[in-house]
Amino acid sequence: MGYDLHITRRDFCAVEVRGDSISLDEWKRYIAVDPELQLDGYAETTTKSGQYLRMEMEGIAVWTKHSQNRIDGNFAWIYHSHDCIVAKNPDEEMIMVANRIA
Repeated sequence: MGYDLHITRRDFCAVEVRGDSISLDEWKRYIAVDPELQLDGYAETTTKSGQYLRMEMEGIAVWTKHSQNRIDGNFAWIYHSHDCIVAKNPDEEMIMVANRIA
């Protein structure tokens, strides 16, 4: 089972909830000054069964300093979605980075 870690200014990060948001432009400005983040606009990987998956979205960035980057074909992606910043299934390293970003 997986989970998402959300960086938000809201009580709950969901489409239907109104309130202070983190805009895509604000996220891009943050990435521009954080030397450990790289705005790629896509995430891609090959599954264990050999299937190639790619997702394109304007706010996808990779944390370039993650210790496991490229070892298994995956990267530490973090992205903008619904006016929040999201890390899917973050490990301890990624949680520390999300805390720094927040």
